[in-house]
Amino acid sequence: MSAGAIVVALAMAGGFGPIAARCAPRLPPRHATWLISAGAVASALCSLAVLGVLVIALLGQLPLVADEGHWSGAALRHHEITEPGVAVVAGALLMAAVGALALAARRLATALSAAYRSCKEMPADAGGLVVVREGPAQAAAVPGRPGQVVVAESLLIALTAPERRALLAHERSHLAHGHHWHRGAVTLAAAANPLLAPLRPAIVYATERWADEDAAAEVGDRRQVAAALARAALMARPSAAGARLALAAQAVPARVVALLAGPPRTRPLLFLGLTAIPLIAALAVLVLLEQADRVFDLAARAYALSHPA
Repeated sequence: MSAGAIVVALAMAGGFGPIAARCAPRLPPRHATWLISAGAVASALCSLAVLGVLVIALLGQLPLVADEGHWSGAALRHHEITEPGVAVVAGALLMAAVGALALAARRLATALSAAYRSCKEMPADAGGLVVVREGPAQAAAVPGRPGQVVVAESLLIALTAPERRALLAHERSHLAHGHHWHRGAVTLAAAANPLLAPLRPAIVYATERWADEDAAAEVGDRRQVAAALARAALMARPSAAGARLALAAQAVPARVVALLAGPPRTRPLLFLGLTAIPLIAALAVLVLLEQADRVFDLAARAYALSHPA
């Protein structure tokens, strides 16, 4: 039973990445964004939990640890959750995951801190708009308190008035909905579980499409948003190395096609099906935790019998 729970939990947690990356673009962008970010975090936590249980079950068999925990190491070995070799591999994977997660968290914190500092230093108008006189023709939403939209003057000049409105609405949507947090969550989840790596480009596309739809709703003309998106992409140049948090245009051809195709349709069955994947992983983890608790309870009783007060 333990082996079944372990396999199901790890399979669902790892499989969510490629499955959601392939299917989520068919959902409305808002739904896709939340599904990807929340599902990635849940899947990463499930995989870490499984590895943690296996490592704790192995460490609990060591005499010093068993005496400290007041349970019988022999009883743990007799009712072991999995083979010792599997637990050793799990320990190596857990250490690698924790190290990668810590490194990714540090990089993300550094980037966010730099973005927040830059927002305080940039002179913006009342609407949080910063116009850059020189530099590549780009626009970016820089998170901060408050966040600011940075746009090159050359890009504004090249766009028509409706296209400028669409561009600014797009960037402000990123700030209003905290899209950088969704992206950051997926970055951390993929660091903890590399099988979730396909969700990195998927969350970029989902958040960009969400901002596209918000811009279309504000402007009231999907073709104008598509035109602004295409023109901005043609004028764009590679971002500077420090602009890691710039929420620039991504997957432009697919986004233009999506805009011209009309408003996205809700797909409740697809959404529920994708949501079920991390939920199944979580349920399998709960089963594994219950089994581990039962084993440790038996080991504690065995210890109490062998060490009468």
